[in-house]
Amino acid sequence: MAKEEKYLHICEVCGKEEYLTEKEAYEQGWDYPPYIGTYGVLSPRTCPGCTIDNTAWFDYMKHHSFAQLSEKHRETVRRILGEPDNLIFLKDKKGKKKNGT
Repeated sequence: MAKEEKYLHICEVCGKEEYLTEKEAYEQGWDYPPYIGTYGVLSPRTCPGCTIDNTAWFDYMKHHSFAQLSEKHRETVRRILGEPDNLIFLKDKKGKKKNGT
């Protein structure tokens, strides 16, 4: 993935969504790979205004069991494990990625 590509960042706590590059997300305080964590590895995915204590990662660290997570957290874990293949990129009106590919 080119670092200039904007893709959808989703805060798993408040649900905020923004299309940002990796660098923009990091500079704005998002906890998102590759600067914070690794794609496909369970870790918090939060916006600058939210803390990690309501994340799937935090819940998993308490219970150590996927089955004991809430459905919302199980969905978040599935989404994270599908990264980077399931990232949603910003596209122009013609359906092409903004970077021209």
